Amino acid sequence: MGAVTRFLGNAGPIAAGILAFYDPFSAARLAGGIFIFAGVIGYCYPVPCKPSFTGPNSKLTHTVARAFGIPFASNSNTVFVPAMGGRNLAAGLTISTLAYLEDKRAIGILIAFWTLAGWADIGILWTWRKQGSENTFVHVRNIAVLTGIAWGLLIEERG
Repeated sequence: MGAVTRFLGNAGPIAAGILAFYDPFSAARLAGGIFIFAGVIGYCYPVPCKPSFTGPNSKLTHTVARAFGIPFASNSNTVFVPAMGGRNLAAGLTISTLAYLEDKRAIGILIAFWTLAGWADIGILWTWRKQGSENTFVHVRNIAVLTGIAWGLLIEERG
């Protein structure tokens, strides 16, 4: 699962950012899917553990807390991660529902305001920067991608 989460965490937002230049609606649907996946994984696997569906010698070291930017993640210092998972799952389901309804402007507004969650995440990382938090750039990149998608959806002419 580590490779999948790394791929979705890096390639997914980059693909959505490129797609936003050509088809912001498809980029929004991709972002919604990534939010859903990240939400489920964040809720179920917030810190490193050995899930029951892997072999006895396997290790799950790349979890949402570490991808978020907390390499020293443990059960005691990442109690917020399941809540972050629920937050992302709710956003993904909302984006997917609005995409099904083809309400592009509502998706654009939601995503535009959702960038505030990214800034809040950066604030969390900066509070722990002396302990070694990282991935601030990843959050800035994701905010830029979401801003591009929102902008593309909001400037489209209504049909």
